Formats: sequence, C-alpha cells, structure tokens
Amino acid sequence: MEKYVYSGECHCGNLRVKLSTLISPKNTQIRACECSFCRKHRAQYISDPEGTLDISIRETENLQKYRFGQKTADFLFCKICGIYIAAMFSDNNRFYGILNLNILDSPEEFTQTVTIVSYEQEDVKSRIERRKKKWTPLTLRNHTKLIT
Repeated sequence: MEKYVYSGECHCGNLRVKLSTLISPKNTQIRACECSFCRKHRAQYISDPEGTLDISIRETENLQKYRFGQKTADFLFCKICGIYIAAMFSDNNRFYGILNLNILDSPEEFTQTVTIVSYEQEDVKSRIERRKKKWTPLTLRNHTKLIT
C-alpha cells in the first residue's frame, strides 16, 4: 500500500507539520467543526488514527497554546505570524492531534466534500474517547529534540 506524506507550515515557517498516512488525499475525510473558534478560523480538519503527525518547532517560545470550552485540547498557533496549525491533547502520556488542512502545502489535493460536525453536546469523557479513536498519534519536536 502506498504511503502518503503531507507537509506544511505556518506563514513564517516557525511551525512545520508532516502527516504520514496510507489514506490518499481523495479519500481523506475533511471535517469542519461548528464551534465559534473553528468557524472564525475557517478550519478544516484531517486526521488518521493509523498515521503519524509530526510537528516541528523552530523557536519553542513562539508556540502559542490556547484552551477554551471544556479545556481538553490545546489549539496550536505561531506567536510570530498568528497561523493556527493544529489541535492536540494527551491521555496517559500519549499525544494525539488533528491537523488544520489549510496549512498544508497542497490543500487543493484533498477533494472530499467537507463534513460539518458539532461536538457541543459531548461530555468530557465522550470527547476524549472520540479523539483517541479519530485523531492522529502526535509527536511534537524542537528541530530533532522530542518535547512531548
């Protein structure tokens, strides 16, 4: 089976992402959350629980984390250019992430119709279980040094 690797970065290049997956762009599900945060950022998300998501940070002091709502995930921004790249959460020392499709080098390759989703009615336990099943295992690095 073919392995696909998708790359991208924030506007200034401080935050870089790499998603490795066996899912082709045309078969990747794209989700857009209805919450006010995601709507205001026009975020469209992709993930693969069987893949890997690697986020590399050039200057860790310029990684901004933001939490809201149930405070179960960190939304990751670049402090330099302000670009929102991904969300992450941890459970039992395992990290998971969901990638904002818009920061990839070639987002136009992803052609699935966007699925609108709402998670407003989820309790914390359900939200965590859903993320563990649907989000991508995540590694956060400063160049080559693992920081998660």
